[in-house]
Amino acid sequence: MLFNSQENKLLEEYGRYRRDPKDLNCIALEIEAQELRPVLGGYHNLTMQPESFNTKQKKDLQYQQPYLNVKGSELELVHRNVQASVPFAVSTCGYGLLWINLVIGRAMLKTDVIKFETYSTKSMDYSVMACDTPAEIEEAYASVTGYVP
Repeated sequence: MLFNSQENKLLEEYGRYRRDPKDLNCIALEIEAQELRPVLGGYHNLTMQPESFNTKQKKDLQYQQPYLNVKGSELELVHRNVQASVPFAVSTCGYGLLWINLVIGRAMLKTDVIKFETYSTKSMDYSVMACDTPAEIEEAYASVTGYVP
């Protein structure tokens, strides 16, 4: 779970299980918060999905496009001649999520869930930062990736 400085819950892993019928998130589908499915060569298809607790939030992913709010979008995470994909999602709720798996995949920015999927990887690496302002989120992002010279 991720909390902000006022102790409000921002993110939690999205998992839906039928193991505890008293749980409010109990459903018949088994949805794992993190899924690893083997593919050839010792690699895995990886899915990770954190859940937000504010459905009115706006989300942005650093992607070459003219839109700031990409909530409800599905974006391909692959570099091409004219497209650079930096999988860093920023929410108006006060958090940023950097997906550090530099492999081909996709990002789905649903209403309350961000879902990252890679098609072939050996590991999962991401960084989540909770901050009070967008400037602090960008500062935390730079501290992880490096500062502009």
